[in-house]
Amino acid sequence: MDLTFLKPWKSQAKVAFYLKEEGASTQVRWTIDSGIPFFLFWMKKSMEAYISQDYGRGLRLLKDFAETGKTNSSIKFLGLKKHPAMQYVGLQRSISTAEMEQCMGEDFGRLTPLFHQKWKALQAGAPFSIYHKFDVVRKKVIYTAALPLTEIPTDLESDMVTGTLPAMQVYSVLHQGPYRHIANAWSAAAMHLRSKQFKPLKKTPPMEVYWNNPKDTSELELKSEILFPAKA
Repeated sequence: MDLTFLKPWKSQAKVAFYLKEEGASTQVRWTIDSGIPFFLFWMKKSMEAYISQDYGRGLRLLKDFAETGKTNSSIKFLGLKKHPAMQYVGLQRSISTAEMEQCMGEDFGRLTPLFHQKWKALQAGAPFSIYHKFDVVRKKVIYTAALPLTEIPTDLESDMVTGTLPAMQVYSVLHQGPYRHIANAWSAAAMHLRSKQFKPLKKTPPMEVYWNNPKDTSELELKSEILFPAKA
C-alpha cells in the first residue's frame, strides 16, 4: 500500500504484509517504510515504539481472526463515573514490559490466596493494578498489583505495600476478551483523552480492574476495566 500523510507534515510511506509458510502455520510480518523531517530526529524512537505497539495489536487480532473467524476483543465506553475512596494492599514492581505477564501472574498468585485465607471479610471490590509509570519507548513499567480492602491488615508480608485512593471521577473503558488484547482498551482510552473527551488528573495514575478470574472464566468472557482519573 502507498500511504500519504498530509498533516502535521507531508510524507510518503510504503506499507506491506509479508507471508511465509511455516509448516501448518503462516508467519505474518507487517512493515511500514517511511521517514520524518530531519529536525524531528528526536521523535524517531518514540514513533517506532508507538507504531510497533499498534502493529502488535493488529497482528494479534489478525491471528485470532485467521484461526477462529472472530477478533475476540470488544470495547465498551462507559464514560465518566464516580469511583469510591479505597485502601489497598499490594505488590509493587519496576520491570521491563516483556516481564509484565509473568510478574503480574506471580503477584496475583501470591495475593489471591492470602485474600481467600485471611482477608475475605475485608473485601472492598475487585483486584486491580495501578500503573504508576509506563514508558513505551524504554519499555519499562512501574505498577502495583493490588487488592482493595476495608482496612489494612496487620499480618502483611515484608515486601507488601499499602496505600489509599481518594474518591474521584474516572473515565472508564470496558474490555471483554482474552487479556492479550487489553492494549486495545488502553489505546481506545488514550485516543479519547487525545480528542479531549475528558480531562485527566495528571498526578493520579490510571488503573486496570479485573472483574472475573481467569482460573474459572473462559478467556472470551474475561472483563477488564481501564480507569483514567478525570477532572470533574
